[in-house]
Amino acid sequence: METSKENLEKLGRVFEEMGLDFNGFPNEVREQKQNISLKFSPADLDVELITKFSVGRSLDQAYEESEQVQIGPTKVARLRVISLDDLISSKIKSNRTKDLFDVKELKRINKPKRNRGRRI
Repeated sequence: METSKENLEKLGRVFEEMGLDFNGFPNEVREQKQNISLKFSPADLDVELITKFSVGRSLDQAYEESEQVQIGPTKVARLRVISLDDLISSKIKSNRTKDLFDVKELKRINKPKRNRGRRI
């Protein structure tokens, strides 16, 4: 997400229309030093809006590789989700301890199941 003044104002209005107690974005978000993390309840939905996007290609190219997912049992909410490769690349480039741990976990849970059906 581009953190232009106009975009942040629009997002702020959306938050207010949703009935959220919103007092503006911190400087770290406006300066692209920190992403925006949201948690919606009761759906238990965590959303991170990436404001400092760095995967070695444009946002438009990454959007083309993103996946559309539907959320919830009635599948009424649809979101575009960054591809796994772009997510991993972005986390590596952030070089934060938490993100590097996330990379290990993402690779672990998404690695192909090897030796399936064979006894070792």
